[in-house]
Amino acid sequence: MAFLRLMDYECKRRPMNIYSLTTVAQPSKYHLSPQQVEQELQQVLAAQQDVKCFSVLYERYYEPILLFVHNRTESKSSAIDITSQVFFKALDNLKKFRNEGVPFSAWLYRIALNEVNKFHRKNNTQRTVNIEADLTSGLFEEMEIKAESADRERKLAEGLQQLDEEELQYIELRFFEERAFKEIADICGLTETNAKMKVYRVIEKLRKIIKKIH
Repeated sequence: MAFLRLMDYECKRRPMNIYSLTTVAQPSKYHLSPQQVEQELQQVLAAQQDVKCFSVLYERYYEPILLFVHNRTESKSSAIDITSQVFFKALDNLKKFRNEGVPFSAWLYRIALNEVNKFHRKNNTQRTVNIEADLTSGLFEEMEIKAESADRERKLAEGLQQLDEEELQYIELRFFEERAFKEIADICGLTETNAKMKVYRVIEKLRKIIKKIH
């Protein structure tokens, strides 16, 4: 049966979803300077001309993508398989990549997110969310839930279970991976304004859900 774990708290709830709120390693962020973006673009252009040059991008992003995927799957072996598929698809579609304001790394994370979602839908497997315990404070502040509120972590854990896949995705990216709105927009294929709007809508929904939990 699926389980929900928050520190030492366990609550058996909805099947086919696992939310583990604990201290874990987080995926590397892809905050890039303009110089790094330009360097990355040159590496992509080189790989588009000579497939052997793709190895530079593979070496650079394999570990961050694997961590990104593993934080969303229960099985490490599944995460490895999904990551391999991510890079296969990236290589297969590399010539379609264009410099249109979205870094290659964001394009890669977008593929990874799609592959993770596809994997869970196809296999009807458990969805995992790994959260560092100290990364919940920003979300509580946005929801205006005070630090002294009783059982707020338990309520957050229960509230997360009532979000759908897309809503949970925005909370993950913004608060549990601490990504900028521009990064969220690039990964999800949105405008920055639209990304902000969607994140704040989910925050408000989650706040209302948690307020009703006793």
